[in-house]
Amino acid sequence: MNRRIVIFSLICLIVIQHVSSGEINHLSSDDSLNIDKMQTNILIGIYRIRDLSINVHKPFFHLQFQIDSKQYIVNFPLEGPDAYWECSWPAATITVDYDQETPIPIDISLYYSSSSDGRKKICDISNTNRYNLSIQYDVKRGEWIGDDFLKDETGYGHSSGFEDENKLENDCEIWFDIKQGKPGEDPEMSWYSDDRLTPWEILNLYDINMSDDHSKTDFDNDLIPTSWEDKYGYDPFIFEDHKHLDADNDGLNNFEEWKTNHWFSDPFAQDIFLEVDWMKSKYHFLKDYRLSKRSQQLLMTTFTKEKITLHIDDGWMGGGGDSIPYDKSLTIKDIEGIRMKYFFQGDPENWKKGVFRYAIMGSQIELESMDYIAGGISIYFDTIGIGVHYIKTHFMCLLHSRFDSDISIASGLMHELGHTLGITPLNTPGCDKSGNPFHKDFWIYGNYYSAMNFRYVYNLIDFSHGNNGENDWDDWSNLDLTLINKA
Repeated sequence: MNRRIVIFSLICLIVIQHVSSGEINHLSSDDSLNIDKMQTNILIGIYRIRDLSINVHKPFFHLQFQIDSKQYIVNFPLEGPDAYWECSWPAATITVDYDQETPIPIDISLYYSSSSDGRKKICDISNTNRYNLSIQYDVKRGEWIGDDFLKDETGYGHSSGFEDENKLENDCEIWFDIKQGKPGEDPEMSWYSDDRLTPWEILNLYDINMSDDHSKTDFDNDLIPTSWEDKYGYDPFIFEDHKHLDADNDGLNNFEEWKTNHWFSDPFAQDIFLEVDWMKSKYHFLKDYRLSKRSQQLLMTTFTKEKITLHIDDGWMGGGGDSIPYDKSLTIKDIEGIRMKYFFQGDPENWKKGVFRYAIMGSQIELESMDYIAGGISIYFDTIGIGVHYIKTHFMCLLHSRFDSDISIASGLMHELGHTLGITPLNTPGCDKSGNPFHKDFWIYGNYYSAMNFRYVYNLIDFSHGNNGENDWDDWSNLDLTLINKA
């Protein structure tokens, strides 16, 4: 089994454990902590790095940190274009007084090299005209400000070079975190702990037990752990109705944001979760109908440009990646059955309902009511069927993408995903218009450069901003991510 799947499966088991509640346990009088001389480990680590605009097939990422004027270099590269930190230790560690008043300046720099050119070149991961990420860390509260900050619209601990609006600077996006260990705790254990409270907060702000795991305590009984509430600015001793809070209007309430936190969701930054399963090919010597890694990267990058994080689960989150038996054509009834069996696991109230959207990569889509074979369909605001074989073999689909099937399949999925996000012919007249140059709509709606326009559906992996003149519409400003709650 893939190591990444094992790691995230274990993390998921931790996440879904029952959150305990109870009375506050204060430090006992015979506690041996010498508070006056107590120190804490500051742990800086990287979870994920993703290439956005580096024109290299497989870049190698190199990390460098400057922490309080000291330099730390990670001595091994991470292989892109989408790299996960799979080590059991943080990237850098320093030890300071637990009650240090002065913020710690931290700079994170990212470089890349290629197999053909070993020279390191700097990547842009900042929202400023600088390339490096610069923040100031508050030791007492375990919070930081600067180029990244709480309630940043791209996410706390998530930064992208696209944020400065210049998208041609070897841009990357990076997910990182800064934690603190408890006195005497091994840094490796601290890094994998979900307890984010700092020693200063435990002793001076909340007055609770240092030895408890506060990723599991819930003193206000609102179903969200103390540690998560503290990280995102909520008071862990005041009840909040988290199941009805959705500050970023992405359709995920705070309880759902907490459940998906290990997959980089953020209650103040918009997230879209998409689970993808695939169908076996008819013959073993043909490729199965999968969503390629390249298609996934193209889709995710499109949403990153708009400060929306698209999370695609093709198996690494433990849900997607299921193999579906071959079927020549998928009808709506077939898709409904697959949705119930593979996505909901037979449970119509599965917790993923209203959280994940679902895509089935099949052979072709049969629209029985129209006696028509198609490359895609969407139903229930959360489910998508894609006809991979149809798209790969249909001459016009391939012609639109200049015979690049990764682009044509990604564009087809973008189109159907747009329907689940609320773009329809009812509110967007150019949506689903003809892709046939012998039809007048092909020319009338030519300014509508969007994957929702059949003229561009297997060529363009983007929605329109509505700034292209007559008969153009602003898709991006009118997306409704909350429609998933109607699924």
